[in-house]
Amino acid sequence: MLKKWFTNKQKRKLNEEINRTQLKLSNLDESSDEYQKTLSHLTKLFKLRDDLKIKVSPAVVTGVIGIIQILLILNYEKTDILTSKASHFVSRGRG
Repeated sequence: MLKKWFTNKQKRKLNEEINRTQLKLSNLDESSDEYQKTLSHLTKLFKLRDDLKIKVSPAVVTGVIGIIQILLILNYEKTDILTSKASHFVSRGRG
C-alpha cells in the first residue's frame, strides 16, 4: 500500500538519508545513547526501504511468460506461410 505513495525522487532521498545516518553512526561512540538512537533510526530506515521493494508472485511471472510464448507463436504464424500447431509448446501455469 505504501509503494504507490513514494516516487523515485523520494526513494533517492530515503537512500541519501540512510547514507547520512550510516556516516553519522560511524563517527559515534558505540556506548553512547546517541549511538543507540541513531542505530534504531537506521534500522527503521532500512525496514522502510525493504518494504518499498516490489515483490512479484511466481504465478504472475508464469502468466506473463505464457502470454509472451503465445504472442511469439502467433507472430511466427502470421509472418510465415507455414502454420503450426505449436500450442503444446506453451507452458501451462500451475496454481
